[in-house]
Amino acid sequence: PTQWRVAKMATTVNSYIPILGATMGLGTIVAIYLATWKAGHLPEGVATPPISFLGCNYPEHELYQAGFTLTGLALLYSIQMWKQVFYLSIKEAIGAFYATVTLVGAYMAVVGVIGQGLVTLEEDILQHIQHHGTYLHSQSMWHQQLAGIFFLGAAIHCYVTIVKYCYKYQGIIGGGGVNHDNVCRFDTLSVRIKTLCAILSVIAWPTAHLLHPARTGTTRAFAVAGLAQYITVGSYIMFFGSYSLDLRNYNREQQLRQEEEEAQKKES
Repeated sequence: PTQWRVAKMATTVNSYIPILGATMGLGTIVAIYLATWKAGHLPEGVATPPISFLGCNYPEHELYQAGFTLTGLALLYSIQMWKQVFYLSIKEAIGAFYATVTLVGAYMAVVGVIGQGLVTLEEDILQHIQHHGTYLHSQSMWHQQLAGIFFLGAAIHCYVTIVKYCYKYQGIIGGGGVNHDNVCRFDTLSVRIKTLCAILSVIAWPTAHLLHPARTGTTRAFAVAGLAQYITVGSYIMFFGSYSLDLRNYNREQQLRQEEEEAQKKES
């Protein structure tokens, strides 16, 4: 039954879910930006406001809620596949503690992306910041907390995976090789993408956090904070999206393993 569940979760169709979710996430950001720009709701003189400021007003508000909710659901399904296919081998490689931390971080990212999508910043957030600084109403405070859960969870999952799993252990499989050692089951290209995403996010995230107007109480460096946030969010989204490559590689590995077993049976 366990092998059946793993095989079912790692079908060719399901392997596209992570990249589909990533596409929805990036597409949502592009769509709400264009909707905000078309409606004339971009802050004056700012071309790249933080993502949260693209969901305050109508009609982009509803697009923001729907897009990030669907992205979060796709991420949740992707994490379930990751758990079914890779979690046990990761647990064997890095231990129960770090494997659990990685899993919890992924679920935190799901809660955060859906939560901040449903609970947006208040509609008059720019005027409120200009007059009251960092003091926010409860809606905006909840949004900031939920967004923080996403960033923290995604960072935990991303950095623990890279540091404790991808580069600490050998045996990364790529090009359809069979991983007999069962150490690292990630595709070579996937590991490179994950590494690039980790590097970009670890540079951009502090900048986005430190300069965010909801934290500083000012709109100075508004565009810089927004651009840094786009890089950070895009990096985390693509990190999760890269699991499509790993699932595809897993399917290929299973097929090769089956062919080897059939060949051995014929020889015997």
